[in-house]
Amino acid sequence: MTIEPSRPLVPQWAAPISVRIGNGHSELIHGPDEALYYFRHRWPLTDSLALDTARRRCLEARGFDIPCETAKDAVIAAAIEAKILA
Repeated sequence: MTIEPSRPLVPQWAAPISVRIGNGHSELIHGPDEALYYFRHRWPLTDSLALDTARRRCLEARGFDIPCETAKDAVIAAAIEAKILA
């Protein structure tokens, strides 16, 4: 009998991404679910190629179709474009 390691129910990144939106304090995004929330409710840009790519990658990572860190790289690129990477 082989016991397979369990996957987390919600994918998380090894280290969070720090963003600063507006004049507020730095905030941490821990994984694709949180990133998708930020994209919908807090992100300063609403239409960009990097943002569209990050959204797709986060949805793929949520379904464990791609490595979570691949989605993280896309979110970092979108944060750089939006000038909110802290």
